[in-house]
Amino acid sequence: MLALLVIAMLALAGCGNSSSSKPPAPPKVGKVDYKFMPEVIYLDRATKPSPIVSQAADTMVLRGKPAGLKVGSILVSNIGAGALRKVTAISQVGSDTRVTTKQAVLTDAFEKLDMDVPLPWGPQLGTPKSSVPGVSMRWAPAPADSRAVGSSLEVKVGGVALSTQSGLTFDGKGDFIADPRLKVIIDRGTNLIVPKVTYFLVGGNYRVWSRGRLESEFGGSLSFVKDLGEFTSPPLMAGPVPITLDVGLSAKAAGSAAGKLGADIALGFDADGRTLWQGDPGFNTDPGWVHTWKVTPRSRATFDQVENSAQVSITPIEAEVAVRLFGVVGATMGLGTSVGVTAGQHVDEDGVEGIKATVGAGVGFEVGLSAKSKIENIYEVSWKPATYTHLVVDLPLYEKFWPYPAVDSAITVGDDGNIPDDVFRVSLDGIVLGQTTTGGTGQFRVGALRPGTHDLQVECIEADDNVGTVGISLANGLTFADGSTTLSDTLSLGEVANYDVDVPAVAKRAAAAPLRANTYMEGGG
Repeated sequence: MLALLVIAMLALAGCGNSSSSKPPAPPKVGKVDYKFMPEVIYLDRATKPSPIVSQAADTMVLRGKPAGLKVGSILVSNIGAGALRKVTAISQVGSDTRVTTKQAVLTDAFEKLDMDVPLPWGPQLGTPKSSVPGVSMRWAPAPADSRAVGSSLEVKVGGVALSTQSGLTFDGKGDFIADPRLKVIIDRGTNLIVPKVTYFLVGGNYRVWSRGRLESEFGGSLSFVKDLGEFTSPPLMAGPVPITLDVGLSAKAAGSAAGKLGADIALGFDADGRTLWQGDPGFNTDPGWVHTWKVTPRSRATFDQVENSAQVSITPIEAEVAVRLFGVVGATMGLGTSVGVTAGQHVDEDGVEGIKATVGAGVGFEVGLSAKSKIENIYEVSWKPATYTHLVVDLPLYEKFWPYPAVDSAITVGDDGNIPDDVFRVSLDGIVLGQTTTGGTGQFRVGALRPGTHDLQVECIEADDNVGTVGISLANGLTFADGSTTLSDTLSLGEVANYDVDVPAVAKRAAAAPLRANTYMEGGG
């Protein structure tokens, strides 16, 4: 299937060629000024028949015997993902030539290379697909207000369960817009006998948006990382250098929720990040890495229902882009957004019980050389992983406190016998609410009860015949353990009876109230 996609994309890129028998060339990108080393043999895809008969990890079969081929020759190929190889052994296979090779580096092949490449971001990179049910991807036009150019990689997540052991689901989509750039300079300088890498830059403008709804019906806990999909672009030609992009998408979450939870989230950022290394071509010193960044979060969030405690951290969608030259991984760029949702019982400064809910965002990006990069395999430098990560954590987006609703005259207690002679003392959770009049009925106001089960205590403190008959009625949503709202009971004088009273878990609702949603930051080092 990938081969068909590559062929289709190449066909689109080559519309307008006069000969249908000649395969169209891969798309050309960027400005490239170069000069090969004398040892280079260039295997060009435009040559017919193809100069390469077959290719494996450390061997190649070349058609015929290329002029000048010898042990130590550097093979530069722009066929497929390309190859950059140094010949270590040669043998004949009929009329063709078999060569054993090892990975070469850019300075083996180029006496001079000045490559400043704005990498494309759009349908020319191929058709993205996901094998995860409920997840779809497509290229869409970028918004007009985006600082990055090109298309938007739109990822839709349709009601995906974040964990089979949890009632938590996420429904929404994310957009990734990128304007990635790679610049590499190789030259001899004024005092170098052999060429060296003297300049390396990776970075670009990005916009990332994740928006959707986080819900829980019955709660649960979760901890996972899930791959949403990945794809590799067809080759893009920067002069004689074939470039491919590996794009991987993932999601992760951790936390728990008790009962119902509903939050609408929209979080993202515009970013401009650069990671730069520039050596001195005269003295070949390593001045270290320079990182610069600018980021503008554009985020908002609202809770519209929360029933109990919750603490969930979720990265709805995260992307990583790896740039390959001649099939070797080099620079990487990562983009992602995360959000922390917290809710729980809270007592405010006035002693009022309720639920406090907060949403905090984490937005970030990284550019540079990841630990997975085999950078030394192509640049011939002793660079260690130099990925620079900029992360803004706990950016406050939303905070709200909802007191539990006051319940007026919710508990009514009275003498339920034939003779009005009984008196009852009423307590709730150990706190005395009051007592009834002789033979009468008392209505007890209860305010700001938290959801859950409470202990109602009724004590018979007066009864002429030493036996009290009590009647209890609950209102405003309160119920006994069996779901009823009334009961009648008989108590001996001095006896205390305990009854479980349930307060319903009422979902709290509020309008949008984003806090400090836009903050501009920049820095470097």
